[in-house]
Amino acid sequence: MGKDFRKADNQERLITKAIADTMPELIAAMDEDALAPLFFALERVATAPNRRRIAKHPLRPEIVDEMHLEADEEEDRAAEEAAEAEKGMEEMSEVYREKGEKLYLPEEEVDS
Repeated sequence: MGKDFRKADNQERLITKAIADTMPELIAAMDEDALAPLFFALERVATAPNRRRIAKHPLRPEIVDEMHLEADEEEDRAAEEAAEAEKGMEEMSEVYREKGEKLYLPEEEVDS
């Protein structure tokens, strides 16, 4: 088992290295319309320190900053809506409790 694990681990490292080695050529070959979503996606999944480093890339389009602002605003709106929905459910539960009734929520579907 150990040998298979090391082989798989080494294979994964080789794949990661191949992608890392190829990224500069890919970025240089892309036009700005393709670069913006690439940098946006990379930065969204990166750690905060890596996000700041990636943002300094000389070929990174400035529009990526606007894309992040829009995405952050959308995430904030979604969080606010979720909080409002949660508050509404708590209020409804309290009404049912006061009446001595149970609140039955639909079961979530579980993928099999």
